[in-house]
Amino acid sequence: MPQRKPHRALLFLSFLAACPLVASEKIDLDRRTPVPANEPIPIADFFRPNFLQDPTINPSGTHVAALLAAGEDRHKLIVYDLASKKVEGFDASDDNDVGRITWLTDNRLIFQIALYKSYGAGLYATEVGHVNEPYPLLQFETAILLAVPDAQRTRPLAWHPNSINARRNGEVVVINSDIRTGQIANLMTVGSSTGDARNVEEDNQKHIEKTFAGPTDGNDAGFLTDRDGKLAFGFTANDGVFTMHRWVEDRWVKCPVNLDDVDILGHGRTPTEVIVLGPRREGQPRPLQFLDASTGKLGGVLLQDKAYDFNGVLHYDPGTHNILGARFNRNGPAAAWFDETYIALQKVLEGYFPGVVTRLIGADDAGRMLLVETFSDRQPPCYYWINLEKRTFGLIEKSMPWIDPERMQRTSIVTYKTQDGRKLDAYITLPVGASKKNPVPLLVLPPGLPGIYRNSYYATRYRATVDFDRQTQFFVSRGYAVLRPNHRGSAGYGWMFPAGDEWEFGKMADDIATATRHVLATGLIDEKRIGIAGFGFGGYLAVAAAEDDPELFRAVIAFHGIYDWAKYLRTEKFNQYSSIHYGVIARHMSDEKKLEAMSVNGRLNRLHAAVLVGYQREEGDSTAQSTALLSDLGRAGVPNESLPVGNERSTINLLRNQIELFSRAEEFLAKYLQPTPTLAATTGAK
Repeated sequence: MPQRKPHRALLFLSFLAACPLVASEKIDLDRRTPVPANEPIPIADFFRPNFLQDPTINPSGTHVAALLAAGEDRHKLIVYDLASKKVEGFDASDDNDVGRITWLTDNRLIFQIALYKSYGAGLYATEVGHVNEPYPLLQFETAILLAVPDAQRTRPLAWHPNSINARRNGEVVVINSDIRTGQIANLMTVGSSTGDARNVEEDNQKHIEKTFAGPTDGNDAGFLTDRDGKLAFGFTANDGVFTMHRWVEDRWVKCPVNLDDVDILGHGRTPTEVIVLGPRREGQPRPLQFLDASTGKLGGVLLQDKAYDFNGVLHYDPGTHNILGARFNRNGPAAAWFDETYIALQKVLEGYFPGVVTRLIGADDAGRMLLVETFSDRQPPCYYWINLEKRTFGLIEKSMPWIDPERMQRTSIVTYKTQDGRKLDAYITLPVGASKKNPVPLLVLPPGLPGIYRNSYYATRYRATVDFDRQTQFFVSRGYAVLRPNHRGSAGYGWMFPAGDEWEFGKMADDIATATRHVLATGLIDEKRIGIAGFGFGGYLAVAAAEDDPELFRAVIAFHGIYDWAKYLRTEKFNQYSSIHYGVIARHMSDEKKLEAMSVNGRLNRLHAAVLVGYQREEGDSTAQSTALLSDLGRAGVPNESLPVGNERSTINLLRNQIELFSRAEEFLAKYLQPTPTLAATTGAK
């Protein structure tokens, strides 16, 4: 095992002195250490933005770039010289947020700046030695980096979904990052003119060296490059059906690939090959495997789990871009390597960091300098560098240094059977003092999106797993047991159920209630003090589960959800010619009776629970859904409270809004579930 060098905090203190964090009288963002063990843990400590996140190393392994917290809901860019320990930084200021950092060369970075959380993120570049002097590439236009070609690393490819110039839509552009004309502009300030916008557009055009128009037979749904960073595939959607196209001799050719059967995960070994989540096979989880997009023929299987569909991300060699392995979730985090060197390396890393999940998240092109992330159910992510040649390593920074893992509680995995006999995973975290002699109140947290909110060719599917979960640890610190149950729509379980169950929201809600009763049977939970809380799709599941099993739940918290699916589909229809999302939903949910059965508003009189309905002000359809739910709750005679948070310029991610939300949630639960005072005192709650 290498000798660990003395801890050095990357000289963040000196940088922070130059760029002080935004703080208020009630929120101490300067403190980076845990509060004393005899003090309650503030709500802010659970929901502050990560102090450091998304570290990435340059090709030669000399510098690490990362995002550093700057205020209540945004980050700034820093670059750390591993040899000199020098730190440089750039803060976008105001309410602008830096994100998605990528190294173009050893000295040049490309990154996004999201303007005021409400305008598409543009692309900007900066140089080591002058990090605080970035220059625009594409600004005031949504642009998503696709690849950095090996042949010309200063000419990155970006997906360009929209533009100030309305004639361009759904294209890929080659950006010349050597051009440094133009200034970072703010067209949203009072006094900006059409002339300013014209100057921005002209400068954007200077940076666009080449344009590839996307396929024209449907709405733009994204692009994919090959292993060399060259444009290879484009995706479109028509009425919820996705089509894959291949770029051949300056034109698009439709691929014989059914995207209902497979999900595209990344590029393969050749220009025509991709890696996919394979098709359903009766009695078998969906594998990770190759597919030739030019013929539609499936290739070799990379990974086949015995119990779970593949659910994770691919790991490519930074130099050769060959597939090396994958990080994924089973009932807990797991990794698989397809290269013997990396199999051995994983064992070495786990030896360095026993007792936590250890992930390789980055490396230089030569594979000598590594970036590693460690975490557990009690420990938020920590980031380290490792020099394999010198056999030394050191801490870069903790993502949440103000959290003391010793004050967090362990999470246990439980397995429950659904009503149709399938085994799913759930995760239970108990507060201090919980026992059969001293049963505690329970809060159920259903997972979020089941993959239905599809806005590109690949649907992101969510699941609960063993990790550090902010909401869980917050509520546990307040004296509640927390259950996070997966349902049939959660990632990893699709192979167990008919394909149509992905759209059976009522069955998902039933799974949540079944998991809750399974945990109740342990005797550790007070059956008269059970609540359920969800956010987004989880908010819908919270209300639906409480309706399905009204004797089980006493309190419901639903934030920012969709509750009336028929009304939602009617509203979304106005965007049917531009929204991929509408087509996908309408394709699977056009049956009026099914929509009515899935909606909760008509069955609210079944509830025996009080309901707290939260929503973000001025947020459109979701806000309208929440206010309509409140009206229907009142008409049904159900005790209810409303919690509007933030506005169009102050999102729920703003820390003060998070504090307001969870303060109200804590008060609401205490009112209806009455956590044991001695437990709350033991765990540090107010």
